[in-house]
Amino acid sequence: MAITSNSSIRCLIINNPQSGSWNISINAPEGVKFHCELGTVPSKDVFDTIADTYKVQDDAIDQLIPPFIGVTDAILIGNKTDNVSVPAKDLLYLFTTVALGQDSVSVGSQQIPLTQEQEKLCGRTFVSDLTKIFTRKRSVEDMVVEDMVNEEVMPIVATTTKRRKTEKIPALVTWNFEGSKFDNSGRSPWTPISHWFTQQEDQEGVKKFPYEVYIACLQECGTLPSNVELMEEDVEGIRGLCRYSWKVNASPESERVTRAGSRLPVQILYYPWDTRGNRVNLAIVSRMIFSSLYIPPLNDNLRPLIGIQYLGSHYFSIHAASGGGGDAVTLLKGAYQEVSNSPWWVAGDFNVEPDELQGRLNQQVPLINPIICPPNDITRPKSGKHLDYVVREPDAQKIVGDVFFSKYDQIADHRPVFYTLE
Repeated sequence: MAITSNSSIRCLIINNPQSGSWNISINAPEGVKFHCELGTVPSKDVFDTIADTYKVQDDAIDQLIPPFIGVTDAILIGNKTDNVSVPAKDLLYLFTTVALGQDSVSVGSQQIPLTQEQEKLCGRTFVSDLTKIFTRKRSVEDMVVEDMVNEEVMPIVATTTKRRKTEKIPALVTWNFEGSKFDNSGRSPWTPISHWFTQQEDQEGVKKFPYEVYIACLQECGTLPSNVELMEEDVEGIRGLCRYSWKVNASPESERVTRAGSRLPVQILYYPWDTRGNRVNLAIVSRMIFSSLYIPPLNDNLRPLIGIQYLGSHYFSIHAASGGGGDAVTLLKGAYQEVSNSPWWVAGDFNVEPDELQGRLNQQVPLINPIICPPNDITRPKSGKHLDYVVREPDAQKIVGDVFFSKYDQIADHRPVFYTLE
């Protein structure tokens, strides 16, 4: 049930409602008008201000959605959601997505609405995270809130005011980690990756770092961060291919944090190809993964392509064979044949110079005239070569990758390369 009054809204989702007549009493000040609907998902336009504020405000909303500021209410989700019917869960997911203002995705100046299925997937991630926040152990002063959470009725109340975001360039980054495993020393390449997704201050400084990263294509990415949560294993029936939620932590220097630290859940598609050394693995990090793809290798000794759909485009992470990238053309043809009717990006370590790869591609059918987008500098200092870049579908715009180096040379033998997303 959704109740709206002016710009305020309340929504109640009730577990296992009994059949029969229901009487609902609402006390409102004289002259206040309100509107009540059953079984509906409200528009985000009604989320503006709500008078009441729950004690859990800082522990919940600000942890989950750092891009928003001025939140005056929280979301409360009961911990007894296992028995909720599928339609009720879908409503819960949809409402949560709308309540948090996440029913669309910003890519640069574009605001692209999500489909209903995408909203459900997004809401499922938020609900999972919020439920864990609310059901963890609390201090005595929070017991009243905990009692509310344990009720059979799950109230959801939220409002958001968007922060004025510093204008940054939407970007994709590709980076070969050199097999670095995740650690907490700050020297893992996963650390700057988390900075780029949260736009928090790092050694470059927020104002100096020009990009807002939406997608990261990673090679030799070792082990995953310790705070990932498995969402789906053997994705698309591919053994070992898994999807994770990663709760990226913001530092105290970031623009908006709470006492618990802000968190932005992003998703990781991860393929542990290196089953022995656990070093030479593939991953894609994205704000949301709507579907996953897998292009098989030529043989078991070579690596596949893994890919995701993000809005209307497909993005793949490639790590071609060492010693010249002999399988790069085959993998590119596989990507082209899989998603030829939509824009696609293959980003990663091709192990071959762009000009040499172009010569090989000039003789290939049906992959005719793909667009190679070279980096603007050396990407592997040890060999002095340009190995990390992007290949796009025929007729796409040719763009040049921006190579970042200096401090990153100390934690990996390849340099990250940034590409502006259109």
